[in-house]
Amino acid sequence: MTGLPVSVLPLLLNCLLSSEGALFPPLNLSMVSLDFHPSIHWLPGLGNPIGTRYSVEFTEMKHFSKPDWNGPANCTNITSMQCFLELDQLFTDYFVRVMAEWKEERSNWTLLKHTFQLYKNTQLSPPHVRIFPYRQTVQIHLSHPVQLDRDVPLRFSVDLFCLTSDHRVQLIGKSISTGSLNILHLPAGYNYCINASAFYTQMTEHKNLNTTKCILLQNQSHRGGVAHISGVVVGVGVLLLLIIPTGIVLSTKSCFMRKIGNIYIPKALHIIPGTEMVLTPKPEELHPPPISITNTEFTAEAAHEEVDENPQRVYCERERCAIRCGSEDELEDTNFLREVDEADEIQPRKLDLYSSAMNME
Repeated sequence: MTGLPVSVLPLLLNCLLSSEGALFPPLNLSMVSLDFHPSIHWLPGLGNPIGTRYSVEFTEMKHFSKPDWNGPANCTNITSMQCFLELDQLFTDYFVRVMAEWKEERSNWTLLKHTFQLYKNTQLSPPHVRIFPYRQTVQIHLSHPVQLDRDVPLRFSVDLFCLTSDHRVQLIGKSISTGSLNILHLPAGYNYCINASAFYTQMTEHKNLNTTKCILLQNQSHRGGVAHISGVVVGVGVLLLLIIPTGIVLSTKSCFMRKIGNIYIPKALHIIPGTEMVLTPKPEELHPPPISITNTEFTAEAAHEEVDENPQRVYCERERCAIRCGSEDELEDTNFLREVDEADEIQPRKLDLYSSAMNME
C-alpha cells in the first residue's frame, strides 16, 4: 500500500465519501451586483467529486420565520459555481442559500452570512464621458447605462487634474454634476484629465468604478491658424468636388452632341455630272359623264292625233314615261327606251294643220 501513487489517494477519498454518504456543502458564498444585476458565487466543498451539481434559492427577510424559498430555473441543478439572480425589489433584503448534489446525495444548505439589498449593495460601472474643449473652457457630458434600465436618479463625481510641465499631477478641483459640467478660465497649453464616477447615494460614492480621460487644451492662436488652414483645405476640396463632375458632364455632353449631330443632321446632295434626265409630268385625261338633254313639246291636240294615227307610238311614249319614273336599276328597260327615242328622232315630224288654222283664226 505504501507504493501507491499520490494521484490515487483523491480517488480513494471520493469513493470513501460516497460510500459513507457524506457530501460537503459549498463554501465562501458571496453576492456581487453590478448596475443592479446581482449574481452569487461560491467554491465547491472539500473533496466533492467532479460533476457535482448545485442549486440556489432565495427568500425575502420578512418571510424568514416561515420561509418561502424561490429556486429560479437558471440556478437549479447547474454545474457552474455562479448564477445570476433576477431581483426586482430595490429596497428589499434577501436571504440566499446554496446546496450541492451528486447522484442521489445532497449536502446541507450554505446560507449567505448577511442579507442582500439591491439599492445598498450594487456597484455602478464607469460612466460614459465626452469632453469638448473650446478656447479656455472644457465642457463635459456624462451618462450611464443604468439611466436607461432603472428609474434611479444618478449623480456624477468629477475630479479635474492638470499635468504640469515637470510631469506632476495637480488636482484643480472637484465637482458634483447630474450630467453636464462646464469648467471655465483654464490656462491653455496644458493636458487636463477628467476622472468621473457615478453614484446614487453617498454610501456608494467611493466604491463605484470610475473612468479617466485626458485632453490637450491648445492655444487660441494655434487653434485659429489650424482652423484657418482647415477652412482653406475644406474650401479647396469642395471646389474640386464641384469642378471635376462639371468637367465630366460637359465633356460627355459635347461628345454626345457630336455623335447625335453626325447621325441626325442631313448631308448635302451631291450631283454627279454626265447623266441628265428631265421628267415631264403627264396630265391625266378627265372624262366627264355624258349629259343628255331631251326637249319634248307636248300639246293636247298633238296627243290626240298621235293616238289616232300611230297608237303603237303612243304606247311607246307611255312606256318610256313609265320607265323614266321607275327605278334606275332596271337597265334593260332603259336601253329599250333609248332605242325608241332614236327611232322617233329619225322619223320626220308631221305638221299639225288643224292647230295652225285654229291659231290663225
